[in-house]
Amino acid sequence: MGFAKLCQKAIQVRRTLAFNVCGAASLVLVACSTIPTVHHDAYKFPDRAFLATGGKPERPFRVLGAVKSKVQFETLDPEQDENKLCKNYFNAAVQKLVEYADKKGADAVIDVRSTVFYLDGTSRTFDRAECSGDGMEGQSLAQGVAIQWLPPPHPEPTASNLPSKPLSENR
Repeated sequence: MGFAKLCQKAIQVRRTLAFNVCGAASLVLVACSTIPTVHHDAYKFPDRAFLATGGKPERPFRVLGAVKSKVQFETLDPEQDENKLCKNYFNAAVQKLVEYADKKGADAVIDVRSTVFYLDGTSRTFDRAECSGDGMEGQSLAQGVAIQWLPPPHPEPTASNLPSKPLSENR
């Protein structure tokens, strides 16, 4: 191979290297400038849901069955506290419980709990918001009991709620 051809090959290698280095640098700059920001909607605990710690409602009800829900969320947000995210998305999971209960004809959900599954295959329920995650994505699992309100029972007859005249006189 002649000296001229060797110089041409060296120039081609330099251009290729320069192109690859510039391409990689621009890719890094573009990639860093287009990292998506995560937006977390705020969720409120529904009025028609009752935590397990709150006890059973005093109003009479009929049990319709169990309801369960799952919400997944991104946790790669250094601006957010993981506990706040967990509570927020637990509220979202409980909102889903109420939606599923509505489909069963329920009026409310009682005994609301969060559930966490562990790597060893075991699970545990909590009467507060608890979530699991792998560092990139979190998960909130919720469960509860769908209920339907019953009409209030008729009051026992007392002197105050009886008619003042006998029924035969009211005619």
